[in-house]
Formats: sequence, C-alpha cells, structure tokens
Amino acid sequence: MLAPLVALALSGPASAATTVAIDDPSAPIRFALGHLEQALAGTGAGPVRAVAGTANPDIHLTIGDAAALGPEGYRVRRQAGALTISAGDEVGAMYALLDVAEQVGGRGSLAKVADAEVRRRFPVRAVKYNLPWSPYRPSYQNSDPAWVGGPAVTGHLETCRDLAYWQKFLDQMAENRLNTLSLWNFHPFTHMIRPTGFPKACALSDAELADWQRFWHALFAMASDRGVKIWLFNWNIYVSPAFVAAYGGSFANDRSEQVKTYTRDCVTQLIDEYPEIDGFGIAVGEGMRDMSSREREQWILDTVVAGLRAAKRPVTFIHRAPFEGSTAADFRWAMEQADLPGPKLAEIKFNWSHGHSTPYLQVTHSLKIDGMLADPEPTDFRALWTVRNEDIFILRWGDPDFVRSHIATNGGKLIDGYFIGSEGYIPAADQSHVPSDHKTWDYAFEKQWLFYTTWGRVLHDPAVKDERLVWAFARRYGAERAPDLLAAWRLASKVPLRIASFYAATWDYTLYTEGFAAFAASHGPYDGSSPLISVDELIGHATLDPAYRSITDHLARGADAPAGIITPPMLAAECDRDAQTLLALVGKQRAIAPAASGALLCELDDLATWAHLGTYFAEKLRGAEALARFRASGDTAQQQEAIKRLERAAEHWRALSTITAAHYHPTPHVAADRFSWSEYLPAVERDITTAREAKPTR
Repeated sequence: MLAPLVALALSGPASAATTVAIDDPSAPIRFALGHLEQALAGTGAGPVRAVAGTANPDIHLTIGDAAALGPEGYRVRRQAGALTISAGDEVGAMYALLDVAEQVGGRGSLAKVADAEVRRRFPVRAVKYNLPWSPYRPSYQNSDPAWVGGPAVTGHLETCRDLAYWQKFLDQMAENRLNTLSLWNFHPFTHMIRPTGFPKACALSDAELADWQRFWHALFAMASDRGVKIWLFNWNIYVSPAFVAAYGGSFANDRSEQVKTYTRDCVTQLIDEYPEIDGFGIAVGEGMRDMSSREREQWILDTVVAGLRAAKRPVTFIHRAPFEGSTAADFRWAMEQADLPGPKLAEIKFNWSHGHSTPYLQVTHSLKIDGMLADPEPTDFRALWTVRNEDIFILRWGDPDFVRSHIATNGGKLIDGYFIGSEGYIPAADQSHVPSDHKTWDYAFEKQWLFYTTWGRVLHDPAVKDERLVWAFARRYGAERAPDLLAAWRLASKVPLRIASFYAATWDYTLYTEGFAAFAASHGPYDGSSPLISVDELIGHATLDPAYRSITDHLARGADAPAGIITPPMLAAECDRDAQTLLALVGKQRAIAPAASGALLCELDDLATWAHLGTYFAEKLRGAEALARFRASGDTAQQQEAIKRLERAAEHWRALSTITAAHYHPTPHVAADRFSWSEYLPAVERDITTAREAKPTR
C-alpha cells in the first residue's frame, strides 16, 4: 500500500528530501505523495517529506481556491525555483500532485515540470461495476434461489472479496481521474445489512455478516482515501431468496405492501449504516415488466425515494432512464415528485448496450430518442450518459479521439458526466489468458489499462495532451516505442467502432464486436446457426449510424453517395488502409531491440488481431455485396467475386485465430458457455459454402 510508503518517506534524511509544504496531509494527498516519491526515485532523487511551515519548500501546496478552480481543479506554477500548487479541494490537490509526478516521469526531473491548470470537465466520471453476487448477468431466474451466475460471474467471487484487488483497482481509478465507483447487482441489501423489520431476509450468520460489513467499510474507506465516491445500484422489485423462504411472496415483481415496506426500510437502513455511500440508483425494467409506466414510477417513489427521504443524511439519487414500456413523460413526472434533499440525476444508455460504436446518439433503452431532456429542458435533475462495453472483453482498446468526439458531440449543459463499464464483463480475475511468462499482470483491468486511462483522462480533461498517453506507454515499454504504440492503438480501436456502427445492435447479446458475433437478433435476419454474424445476416442488417449505408441500401441507391455518407466499399477501403498501416507499425515494434517481452508481446498480438479482424470485415463486406449482386442479377462473375472475397476473409480469420490461440484459451462468456475465435472457423467457412451454393433470386 502507498500510505506506508509515504510514512517511510517522512522519516528519511531531510538533506536528501524533496519537501512539500502542507499541514497534516489527508489520505488522498498522502496517496499522491507516494506517487510523487516513486517518480522522483526513478530520477535518482531522494524521498518526499511533507512539512509544515518550512520557509523554502520545493513544492508549496494550498487548498481551498474552489471559487477560482472549482471542485477537483488545480493550478501548478513555478515561482522562484519552487512549484506552487493551488487546489480547489483535497481531491484537486491529489490530482495536482499526480500531475507533477507524471511530469517528473515524462520529462525527467522536478525542475522540468511545466505549468498546468486543469478544471474538471464533468463532476461524475464513474465506473459501472457489476458485482458477482446477486448477479445481473446471467439473468436471475426464479428457479435459481441461490442467485448464482455462470462461470463468467462465479469465476470472480474470490477476487472481488479480496481487498488487495480493490486497492489496485482504486489506485488506477484515482490515477486515471475516475472519481465514482458504482456497484451494481440485483439485491445489494442482504450482503450489507440485516434488515431490522425483516431479519430473516439476510441468510448470513451474525459472524458472516460482520465479516461482510468489515469488507464493505474497508473497501469504501480505500475509495475515500483516493477521492472516489461510492454509489450503489439495484434493479427494482427483487428480494432475497431468504426473504421468500421466511416471509413468503415471490423473488421478482412482488408488488405487495410487504415488499414495498421491506424495500423502503432497506434503503433507509443501508444509507444510515454506511455513511460512506454517496449515491443510490434504481431502474425501471426487469422486475416490472407487467406494470404500466406510471405504476413503475409510483413504486419507485413509494419505496426508494421514500427510503432516501427517511435517511439521516442526503445522498445523490440516480434514476435510470426509461426502458421499454416506460415513457419520458412518466419519468419526468417521477423526478418532479421526488422531493429529496440531495442531487437528482438521470442515467441514460448511450446507443443502448453498445456505446463503443458511433459517437452520435441513435437509440436508448426506450428504443427511441425522446423528450426526456427537452421540451422543455428539465430544471430539477441533470443527466449522465452510460457508454456500455458489451463488445470488448478480451482484447485491449483505447482511442482518445473517440472519447473527445463523444464529449464534444454529447457533453451539453445538462450532462454531468459518464459511466463506463459492462453488464457482462467483470474486470477482476483474468479468465482469458493462458499461463505464460509474458503475463505480467494479476487482474483483468490491468491488462485493459488503456481503456481506463483513455476514458478517465479524457473525461476529466478533454484537452489533455497526447504526450500524457505517450508517457503511459513509455512507463511500460520505453520511450522509443511509446509514440508508435499510441498511434497503433488509435488505428486498432477504430475496428470495433466501425463494426458496431455498421451492424445495428440493441441489448447486450445482440452484438459481441471483438468476436464478430451476435447471440440474439436485432435489426436484421438471424438464423441462429452460429453466433458468428453470417454473410447473409450481414447483407440484410440495418446500420446503426445513418452515415453508414447498409448493403441492401447501397445496392438500391447505387454507387454514388453524397458527402458524409460511407458506403460498404468505402468502409471496406478504410478498414484495409488502417489494417495495413497497423500491421506495419506492429512490424516496426517487433524490429526494435531489445526484443519485445512481457506484456508488450501480448499487446502487439492484440494489435495484429484487430488488424486481421478489420481486414476480415472488409473482405466480408465485399463478399456480401458481390453475393447480393449475384442473387439479384444472376451474374456468375459476381458469384466468383463473392467466393474469392469470402475465402480471403477466411484467411484473415485463420490468422487471428492462430494469434489469439497463443494467448487466450476458450473464455467464459455470459451469452455462451465459452468463446474463442478458432471455434468460429467452421462458421466462417460456411459463408464460402453459402456463396458457392447460392442461386439467383430473380
């Protein structure tokens, strides 16, 4: 832990120390001082000492300039050879010291630290984290009273009870300026409290519950020490299996007064017993499917809102935006009725479950873009986007340009921030990677470091310079490699964005982009023969981004397209061009001495995998277009073109299967028993058979 590191530093010899003038540093500041000491140690400098009242400190830190800098804001200036840091609050001071530490590592010394002034772009920069107990995925079934998920969930139970894991996860949140940890499951209460009016709803013994409570308080304290707030989310009308056994009723959608009382009292007791919790969220859906829109909202007012109002202190109330069967009008009515002392926020799924697609809003969970934030604009609540990731679980990803574009397009005056995270992926145990000498990380989120770095740093400050991301690569793999690695990841990360923008999806299982798979139907034909998106499914599918033309629309409209429209041939050309550049960058990295080792080997192969997947997509688009043309015209030259293109696509699938098999074994997936690219090869080859056996339809 870093706090002991700082404690040791404070006892170091004064003559060798870097002094920071501050009275009684708080836990977030001690956390950042530990990072500064580590950075300075890398330059050969001595320890860091926090001192009060020194006349000539190396760094002078003042806190409380919130009026000028805002919450979490800071300014770094060099004056008379020393650094002066002004911060709006303690979290801003922590971020300032982390900034200085980062500059020391990137520029080489404390003397080279440049001036900086940063005000947060959004007050909420949240990680959506689905817990493995009372799990949402796989979906809860009444026939499963143990509330146990499949291996994609149960494989994380031990890790998620390990505070050493959470320390590392929270460390990276703070480093990446992610300031809210939101914890989601169906029914959080009975792992945290023994409900006073319904004590048998908690199946844990007193000793077991006390152990859980120690865990929660320790986790929440670690979060606070890093400037991270805690929000809890549940879905709605669900109770514990133990509640049903003791008090009757049903596990889900029990609208009895008993369950209303139970829910309301649990909310109040939870907030009162856990002063560290800063927010509570609720959804309209799942357990409310046979209720009207107004009935759903009234239930939330009678239970969650009433429970929050009865608590001893205010917290943030987060109401997830309307799902199918609910209306914006009823949602806004409920938010107006929710007379609460704390802030009120609406959470909206951006492009439903597949936010890593187009940065332009096309669909929410209500199946439409409605007047929830307009006609007129609300004055009693603000909104948060959720950019879900149900598409990239195994491979790495990070494109700062996409995040910047997203913010520029969607970060309007009513938006208080973003959630990033998954429903079907828990970033705890690394379930995908085979045992290997180059596996230098312990946990899945550490492998996915670029995802959190990209989202966190750009959400905090969209103007953050690319050099900060270059430095992140340099810390891992050396300065010579770093610029080209960032360039390579920019190109690689566009592959899933293009696929998900072209292939319109809705809920979680309708697209799994890195596998080029769909486990359920959405906006086009779905034959169910394999999760792999077949050539026929690609031909008949709608696009998500209206700037993309579907294959069917392209054939109907012809090759000419107005400015801003991307036809399938144009999209294929873009994918090919970027893949070639990407593979050249990977080759350049492999030629650098000393040879790549450790995690870099895996990163380079992930890059190559994305390149081959991009080219697979390009060739499949061409093959699909040619096949559709043959069926419409009977031109056998088009059939031969389709066969040729689909054979080339298969070559790239074989290549990516070979690469990924060296790193990843078949991995548990929430929508299937296991996933691996090589297991889809028969479905890839079936596309070729489809083209060979095709007949004209005219």
